[in-house]
Amino acid sequence: PLFLYLAFQAPHSPLQAPQELKDKYPGDWTYTDWDGSTKTTSRATFYAMVTAVDQAVGEVYTEMETQGLLDNAIIVFTSDNGGQPSQGGFNNPYRGAKGTFYEGGVRVPGFVYSKNLLTQSGYRHQGLLHASDWLPTFISLAGGSADLTTDIDLTSIDGVDQTQMLLNNGESARSKIILNIYDLERPSTIYGIVKQYGPEVWKYVQGDIGRRGIVYTATKSSRKRSNIQRLGRAEERTQRTINRKRTQKALTREHTQRAINDKYLFAISVDASETYNLYGDSASEIQAIQADLEAEIEAEKLVAVPPMNPYDCSNPNNLLDGFWSAGPGEGWCGCSP
Repeated sequence: PLFLYLAFQAPHSPLQAPQELKDKYPGDWTYTDWDGSTKTTSRATFYAMVTAVDQAVGEVYTEMETQGLLDNAIIVFTSDNGGQPSQGGFNNPYRGAKGTFYEGGVRVPGFVYSKNLLTQSGYRHQGLLHASDWLPTFISLAGGSADLTTDIDLTSIDGVDQTQMLLNNGESARSKIILNIYDLERPSTIYGIVKQYGPEVWKYVQGDIGRRGIVYTATKSSRKRSNIQRLGRAEERTQRTINRKRTQKALTREHTQRAINDKYLFAISVDASETYNLYGDSASEIQAIQADLEAEIEAEKLVAVPPMNPYDCSNPNNLLDGFWSAGPGEGWCGCSP
């Protein structure tokens, strides 16, 4: 089997694109930040970078077709995190941005394409899928087994085989996603989980969910308001509860900057913008879901492992051709000399 992995560095800062592509998107874009200030964003360059990625994907597709690889191929397009408004990336109708635990930070777009292997196409699946699912899924698609016991043991990994979900529009093989359990010894640890209950999807977060807790919208955004109406439905009783909450105060910037022991409960299948925090609601069905999600987090704490080994910036193994590759310091890539 052929596994071809192509990781584009676009769209991402620093924003750069050919001028002829930027010329396709004239005008300026502004947005209101979480602190109420109005800021400009390089939306035109962001659009141009997306266009460049689209062209590059098209070139790969054409070459695969030329080489006769498309007939038995599955193409997956996905991302790692939500967009950054200051860099032109907007996630509306989802709240938040990259670096937050709102849906705008952790939910990403994606699609699966195959010329011949999908039994159904043109639909949007509402099931849960996590990045860790790709490994066992790709192994299964290539004819292997996700429970290999010979050369590789995949029985204890976090990912699950989502072949039936992708090929046949089947049910998701997972019912929950752990958003975060970082370091149990740190007082600022954030815990988060998403879990499906029948047609309903609920999300629980304990800790600093992220200060950029607004729905970012560019003034020239082309998104239609109807998008949020297509994000899924929940059972009628949950919808009634959400409707009751609409008469109460919605989340504000102050709500997103409270102490680290704050707790949030969202029915994201009907409240995708995470406007109404239902934690502590008196409805018995919500109390049951709340208790279950908190129990899930406590169970995960018992099996959590340290997220990474301690870094030593003096270790020569961290210095590769003049670049520091890992460890504490400035920037996301680790040690600073």
